[in-house]
Amino acid sequence: MIDAFLAIQGWGGAQQTPLTADASARCYIRLQKPRAQAVLMVAPPATAGPQTRFVDMANWLRASGFSAPEILAHDAGAGLMLLEDFGDDALLNHLGQPSATTRYEAAVDLLFSLQHQAPPAFLPAYSAEILAEEAGRLLLWYYPAATGQPASPDFTAAFQAELAAALAPFMGEKPVTVLRDYHGQNLHWLGLRHGTKRIGLLDFQDALSGHPAYDLAALLGDVRGTVPPALARALTARYIAKSGQNPADFHAALAAFGAQRALKILGLFVRLAQRDGKPHYLRLLPRTWAVLQTALAHPDLAPLARFIAKHIPPPEGLRL
Repeated sequence: MIDAFLAIQGWGGAQQTPLTADASARCYIRLQKPRAQAVLMVAPPATAGPQTRFVDMANWLRASGFSAPEILAHDAGAGLMLLEDFGDDALLNHLGQPSATTRYEAAVDLLFSLQHQAPPAFLPAYSAEILAEEAGRLLLWYYPAATGQPASPDFTAAFQAELAAALAPFMGEKPVTVLRDYHGQNLHWLGLRHGTKRIGLLDFQDALSGHPAYDLAALLGDVRGTVPPALARALTARYIAKSGQNPADFHAALAAFGAQRALKILGLFVRLAQRDGKPHYLRLLPRTWAVLQTALAHPDLAPLARFIAKHIPPPEGLRL
């Protein structure tokens, strides 16, 4: 099926190089011809679901002036999509180098520009229910592996109450487009372009309409590579200066959504190891735990921090 699709699109005989798989059921293959290259996304509908949202978001982002990959060809029934190749220069690769500053500043500027536009009407809301369901993965997967016992209904209710209280002050904010996986591995540097187009966007198919702090929390609290604290502070100040957000309120929101995201990821990584046979994500648990602790250090999150400290062990003692 792949060979037939590529032949029809003029890529038959191209050199094929598998790219690193992500946490989803999709996989990617780089195609190279003498004077052209592209990426084939393989997303079987039976396991990866329809790619309608990817197509809609890619088209909306490109129409809005951002660098989402051009969709060169698409066979929805087969789950095959031929995409523009953004190369390998992910922002994550620059952490710890002087070049990181320019690239991450551009990523912050992109967020401001993205949030300056009304989110597309097809995006669902990043509701309190979705935030709770995501963080609940901690109790479904991480907690049993860390304690040897499942979370009881009463314990789950207590956890969700603490989380809801932490997020409640921010649920009425005017919604913006939230790409949700806005971190250094999904942002590629396209240095020959200008302005916000220098950032190539990937993995935006799960976008929702939600709080403006979420994507910055994802960028600065990257669990795949540590953004140096001094750079994180400078980038936060840059965003606040551009957006006009109240600094105290925005720092509190950044901590609350950073904590929710870290709780979600702790559960997700254990699920990837146990259910999906991807144990390599477990090596990211210590950094994810550190990101969580940084977020929980905000004074407004003291009740949630006490709950986590009392009931959720760090990942060192995980039993898998």
